This record gives sequence, structure tokens and C-alpha cells, in this order.
Amino acid sequence: MPAASTITVFFATNRNPIGDPPTDFGPLLGPIDGTAIRFGTAEINEKTLKLVRLDVAPEKLVLDGPADRRLVFGSRQVFDDLKAKMIAHARDTLIFVHGFGYSFTEALERAAEFKKFLALQMNIFVFTWPSDGKQTPVTAYPKDRADVERSGDAMARAIEIAARYLQEIAAVDRCEQRLHLLSHSMGNYALRYGVQGLCRRYKTILPRLFDKVVLAAADEDADTFDFDAKLRPLPQLAQQVLVYHTPRDRALIISDLTKGNPDRLGAGGPENTRTINDKISVVDVSEALSGDDDFTNHQYFRVNTRVRADLRQVFGDVVPFQVKGRLYMPDAKRYRLKKTVS
Repeated sequence: MPAASTITVFFATNRNPIGDPPTDFGPLLGPIDGTAIRFGTAEINEKTLKLVRLDVAPEKLVLDGPADRRLVFGSRQVFDDLKAKMIAHARDTLIFVHGFGYSFTEALERAAEFKKFLALQMNIFVFTWPSDGKQTPVTAYPKDRADVERSGDAMARAIEIAARYLQEIAAVDRCEQRLHLLSHSMGNYALRYGVQGLCRRYKTILPRLFDKVVLAAADEDADTFDFDAKLRPLPQLAQQVLVYHTPRDRALIISDLTKGNPDRLGAGGPENTRTINDKISVVDVSEALSGDDDFTNHQYFRVNTRVRADLRQVFGDVVPFQVKGRLYMPDAKRYRLKKTVS
């Protein structure tokens, strides 16, 4: 019987390692108060979407003594593998940042599922922060939110390492593939702190690291593009920023009502749409949702066929006003996703 085909998922994490060498990662912040990052690859069964193999790249960041001259950087091993795939298959790479309530393994499996459902020839790279892995809003949500805030510098470093390495190979090996990012739910709150981490590193002008950045069902403040301490600097990092939202997102309604959070970006979209950066496109997906594929209307970026079709056009370089199946509303300076492409 032939071996089952697998989906390769590259990852970076600041979770606590379990075992030495690690065989898993837990729900807590890792070493050095969550700033240390481990890199690796995972193989996910394409049919069952279950983890079948985990390879954590070895790290040796401290010399054993005066005679020791050898440091080992796990990031180099992982990105060498990623580089080979990008060059051999001419594929872009998508960084995926998951939301609330994911274990380490679940984050890897969800990334593979998204790649399979999206049906684009892209490499997938996950930044997995120390989410609790429990869908218990009263206790796990505040813990996850606190860990997200403390993961900002680690996320900034992981993004910068990935982007700089890919820029390096682009110059040397004529690899012209691009780097994109998609963050979902509380992953957008993580992105805020990652952006702030990059701001601390670069001080004033941020480098353009991404081609497309997609914010889906964002559990982030609706005024996030109005403040330098939130996501106003984000457009500096990307060629294009896309926000998907719907007022029918039940998970964000609960977040708004029960957690005392301000209006959510992923529910009503950004405040002051007419004054935000022109790189930002806003798409209301409400009309395309049926509820049959996702009762919460929170996972549409991966399960809804219309949203996936829209994403495929975005990553296929169709400019915002030419994406099929959208209706532009000039007064609101945003798009509405129609039920059908026609």
C-alpha cells in the first residue's frame, strides 16, 4: 500500500517545549519569558488532516566553554528546506497566525486544512503562540489574551527572520516568490503586538516584508488602524492589506458582550473607513454566509466556498476592484461579497 501523501507545515513557536529534544509544545510561554523561538516542520496526512510526523530543528545558542565554537540555529535548517521548496516549485509562502483556543498540534493541523481547502500551490508557515487549547471563554480567553501580548517580540523576530531569509535567497538564487500573512481571530491581536515589536526594532520606517496581509474575523479593536500603538503601522509592512468582517460573527458578538471588549474589527469592520490607509481593502462577507458550513460564522475564511474563491483571487494578484463577486460601496469605502461570483 503506498504511503499516504502529506502536507508539509513549517512552524515557529514560542510555546514551552515538552521533552529534550522536544516532541511537543505546551500552552505556556517558552524559555526566556516567551521570547525564545523554536523552528521545525510537521507532516500532516492529507486525507485525515492529522499530524503524522514532527521534526523540531536542533538549537544550540550558548557555547559550552572556551573551546566550543559551534552554535546551531534551527531557523537556518528550516528555512533552507523552505528555500528549496520555493525555488523548486516556484511557490509563494503564507504565514498563518491562528486564533484563540488552539493546542500546538491543532494549530499545525488547522494550517494544513486551510492550505488544502484553499487549493493554492503555496508553502504554509505557522507562527503558533501559547494558546491554551481550550474553548472555555471564562478562563482560557483571558489567559490566551495575556500570552498574546507577551508574544509580540517573539512573533516580530519570527516574521523578521522569515522575511529577511527569503529576501536573501531572492537576491542570491533569483527566487522571486513572495511572502504573505493571514491572521485569524485573536491571531490579529497577536499581530498587533508583533507589529509593535517590529516598530521597536526599526524605530521609524518599517521594511516592506509582505505582499498581501489578510485579517480574517479579527478579534481586534475596530479603531486599530487609527492608532500607532495598534495596527496603524501595518500598511508599511505590506503591498496590500485585506480585512474580512461580518456583523453576523457570533464568536465576536460574544467577545464584545461578555469580555468588555470595544467594537471588534472582524464584526463591523474598521472605524473611519474613509480615512484609513488606501492600501487597506475592507470586505463584508455577510451575504455569502449560509450558516450551514459554520454555525458561528467565525471560520468562513477556510470553510466558506465564496470566501475561499475571493482569497484565491487576492493571492492570484487580482486588484481589489477587479475581484469577481464583489460589489463596491463607495459611500462606505468597502466591498460586499455577493452570494455568487456572477
